[in-house]
Amino acid sequence: SVKQIKKYCNLSPLPDRMLAMDTSVCQPPLMPASCDLAQQQRWLDELEEIEKLSVLDDADKQQLAAIIAGSSHLHRMVRLFADDVPDILTGKAEKILADAQKNWRESVRSAPSDERLAAGVRQFRNRCHFAIALAELCGQMDISDACTHLSRCAEYGLKEVADYLYQGAADQGRWVILGLGKLGAGELNYSSDIDLIILHQFAPESDAQSCEKQGKNFNGLARRLAKILSEDTADGFGWRVDFRLRPDPAATPLSLSFPAAVSYYESTARSWERAAFIRARPVAGDITLGAQFLSSISAFIWRRSFDYTVIDDLQIWLRHLPATDDYLGFDVKLGQFGIRHIELLVHILQLLGGGRHPELRTSNTCTALACLTGLGWLEPDQANALEKLYFHWREIEHRLQYLRDTQTHKLPRDHTALADFAAFCGIQTTDRLITAIQNLQEATCAAAHHPIFDQMVERAQNRQSTLPELLASAADHELSLEWLASLGFARPHDLRDIIDGWSSGRSPATRGERARHYLFRLLPELITHLAKAGDPDAAFARFADLVAALPAGAQAFSLLCQHPQLASLITDILVKAPALTNTIGRRTDVLDILLEPDFFTPLEGQKELAQICPQIRADEPVELYLDRLKRWTHEARFRANVHMLQKITPYPEVLCHLSQIAEQVIQAVFTAAIQDFQTRYGQIAGSSLHILALGRLGSQTMTARSDIDLLFVYEGEPESLSDGPRSLGLTAYYIRLTQLIISWLTVASREGSLYEVDTRLRPDGKSGPAATHLHRLASYYADEAWPWEYIAMAKARLIASSEGDTDTALQKTVLDIIDNPPPAPEMVADIIKMRDKLASEIGIKKPAGLGLKKRVGGLLDIEFLAILSRVPPALKTYDELTTHPSAPLDLLKSRQEHQPDPALQACIDAAARLEEVQAFSQLCLPRYAEAADLHAPSSPYHAPAEITGYADLNALLEAIEACCKTIEKTLLEKLKTP
Repeated sequence: SVKQIKKYCNLSPLPDRMLAMDTSVCQPPLMPASCDLAQQQRWLDELEEIEKLSVLDDADKQQLAAIIAGSSHLHRMVRLFADDVPDILTGKAEKILADAQKNWRESVRSAPSDERLAAGVRQFRNRCHFAIALAELCGQMDISDACTHLSRCAEYGLKEVADYLYQGAADQGRWVILGLGKLGAGELNYSSDIDLIILHQFAPESDAQSCEKQGKNFNGLARRLAKILSEDTADGFGWRVDFRLRPDPAATPLSLSFPAAVSYYESTARSWERAAFIRARPVAGDITLGAQFLSSISAFIWRRSFDYTVIDDLQIWLRHLPATDDYLGFDVKLGQFGIRHIELLVHILQLLGGGRHPELRTSNTCTALACLTGLGWLEPDQANALEKLYFHWREIEHRLQYLRDTQTHKLPRDHTALADFAAFCGIQTTDRLITAIQNLQEATCAAAHHPIFDQMVERAQNRQSTLPELLASAADHELSLEWLASLGFARPHDLRDIIDGWSSGRSPATRGERARHYLFRLLPELITHLAKAGDPDAAFARFADLVAALPAGAQAFSLLCQHPQLASLITDILVKAPALTNTIGRRTDVLDILLEPDFFTPLEGQKELAQICPQIRADEPVELYLDRLKRWTHEARFRANVHMLQKITPYPEVLCHLSQIAEQVIQAVFTAAIQDFQTRYGQIAGSSLHILALGRLGSQTMTARSDIDLLFVYEGEPESLSDGPRSLGLTAYYIRLTQLIISWLTVASREGSLYEVDTRLRPDGKSGPAATHLHRLASYYADEAWPWEYIAMAKARLIASSEGDTDTALQKTVLDIIDNPPPAPEMVADIIKMRDKLASEIGIKKPAGLGLKKRVGGLLDIEFLAILSRVPPALKTYDELTTHPSAPLDLLKSRQEHQPDPALQACIDAAARLEEVQAFSQLCLPRYAEAADLHAPSSPYHAPAEITGYADLNALLEAIEACCKTIEKTLLEKLKTP
């Protein structure tokens, strides 16, 4: 077996040049280059002022001054633990560690609360870490011993806290804490997180209710453990706890039940998790239970045969971060031929052979290197060189973390700080530091030579992008988090948790392997595009909502992968139009219509829509017909809105098209409802029902979020009765028919609803009947209507009638109302009253931002101005009533044509701009969004600004203010002289 492996691997000794190369980097710190002589003296004077330090000899003082000058963290520790410094400098650091451990144990025994225990943890950790750091810096402890002592310190601190918490829960089951990563390996770095997995086993003979209670209790203990160890307090922190290596961390509890964890690793665990468990070992709690668990999942970690799939599984870990020419910001852990490179070589070989060679199942890197040498998988010189190189890298890593006690692996990012760091490493110049690191890289590259590993390195170097694998694997959170943060995402950890959930198949759309494959092929480019949004995190959240809403994902994700232009369009929608995102989430079949050849062709006119709008078929159940009509309506509106968003069709044409869609739907429902109604109630001879469109539907300017304002008017003799199986009088007949039509338009089914219907503009408002007799309509407007109601009727347009296209008395009534508004003084008085009422409701503060309807100089003021400036249309025919322009902007333009006026033209231009902003804001903003803070705009408001041609939201808001002032000024002049 060994001969075969050697033959396959073709192992060769290291070149003599590499064996002779001095790869050591760090020496005792020097005074930072940025410190002048006066500053150096001040550091020495500060040490002299501390009694315990004043007795040190000059050489020790000089060394200590250089250390505290280079590290603000150790400067604070020196003052805090000055009594320990003389012993540390004379090689008695282990005595300090033993004394700190004794004091910690006593503080645990006497701790009356979690808060007091947390304070004790921080005292213990700080004292131990300071002793280890100072001893290593001064040459009293080598780096490998420092890593071992740091691990023991963390393990002992964790064990005592776990035992303290478990005291009150011993009768509720067993629990164990597994240490992974560098804690499991016994190679913890100075400021490292500790990677933990917590397991519990229920007490014997526990029923379901008892198990649930025990699970909650153990999760409560896990949360307390994390808080005691990790929470930042006045004393700092103990150890930052990282639970993310547990299965599906965004969805699972902190403490996992033993059976559930075993089941996961035996069935659905991902391959990279095998590597995580190489360094797993029980470190606190019930150690026997931990050993039992690791034994239970041993077959998952260690395969009996040589399993070369692990090479592909861990390929993502070899994604080197390149160094810049000046090495600013270079990552000693993830950078080219750094710490990760050596660790990955060892882990790959362990996983390949650990199933057949139990001696390779060790968590410690140095021990693993020795075992690999014993098996002949590495040459002795090579293993020795790798061990030395590994700890040379770790020295640099520790020096970086000594500076501020932060978990960093990156060199400083500016030249002055890098020069100071070189001095902290005991090197006089930055150039020498860079040369030392380059030598270390070159030696690591040579020493890590192995045919299997070399193939991985070559593949990684030839591969331009590994982002799909990077995102699909939770094996390397740091790389993916760094990439997400570099794109501008403010909460990369939250994004990573969501992505982990997809990788785990947590949502229905990602449960299938094929779906996940397509999704992670799609994600890198999609995330890069989403990062360009005004609020990248919100845009990603909308995509996450879309994924969550999908019942299945393979078809949708494969469609987007095969059609990149479609994926680009979807991300545009996600970034700019949340309302359309919701449509896609609710109705994934709209993705199909994006691929139809006519999707981006010009929008149909009224006649073409009439031909393609679904009509009820003979014997077709109403419910099925309404669902068919809803699907057509949603797709038609979606297409129109995409045309507007992408500026394929000018927005006024899109608004008209949306109105025409609504009109066709109302006519279709009207016809189907009459047919259905007549089967039960028959007909009433000599009577008819008409639907008048008001509001934006009446003026054919419907936006993406407009409801439909309708007025139902019927004619007939009051004493008439229907001739059906169930007879109804005239009023009851048409009120019920109206209610049926409204219900069909608004009722929600699995296909959603058609429209929201507003009938409050009928006579007597909400208190009046749903349908109005024609005589009542005429008398109401003759004697009772408020002047503002004439403004609403100015947009009235007949869109459906049971009499077909024949003239009726309705035509004359509506024409009379439109042609005979109240006298100008009454209209002016009513407009002033309405504006005053709105002002009192809104208060002194004007509504800011994109709430354009009721604000001063807004859309209502445009309507007031239009009705006051209106040129009587003198409508005489049915066709004119159906098609006459009634939008406020059209009325103003008509006035301008008859009586040109520069001031009115300026007002028209301002009104047109507000209409454009309103159209796009209704498309882009969520329904709840009414106003934006001028000083701190929220993310949805950036898209309307961009689409309407402004640099940012503030520029758009300034333009809106100018437009509103122009409109207000013109209106006030008109109110003075109507």
